[in-house]
Amino acid sequence: MEVAKKQEVDKSMAAFGEEVNAQRVEAIKGKLETLKEKLHEFAEIHGDKIRKDPVFRYKFHQMCNSMGVDPLASSKGFWAKTLGIGDFYYELAIKASEICIVTRPVNGGLIELGELTERLKKKLPDHKRSEISSEDVACGIKKLEVLNSGFHIVSLDNSKTRFVQSVPTELSTDGLKI
Repeated sequence: MEVAKKQEVDKSMAAFGEEVNAQRVEAIKGKLETLKEKLHEFAEIHGDKIRKDPVFRYKFHQMCNSMGVDPLASSKGFWAKTLGIGDFYYELAIKASEICIVTRPVNGGLIELGELTERLKKKLPDHKRSEISSEDVACGIKKLEVLNSGFHIVSLDNSKTRFVQSVPTELSTDGLKI
């Protein structure tokens, strides 16, 4: 009888544990939904500042990433309609890739991120130049990485200086260690 009683207690404890876990999951889902709604409200209120201020845009993007939300994931969703930043980064990536390709004969496919940003700014109208930062360019380049096109952000020898590599990487990364 002792074993049967223990098994019954174990069974009821397991059922209770599953019920508590289900309640916690539902509570977390509710909190995430509320958080998403608040993030949408924030984006609608501060949309102009997000579009025009590179530092604010970078901080907003960091905040979204820390919550597992990618406002750049789609050019057709809420974020693109509200902020227009999905298209912004894709267009930036295209312009940056053009500069990288043109400068390959000179730099071998490795251009410093700051230099790329400055070259990119020169191609923009005067009123748009201050709206682009190196972080914006890096974000655009990261969107190209998913295409396996050879575009990557790299740091040489643990340097804080970042470079854009615009040629496919060899199997070995020895060439990046200087």
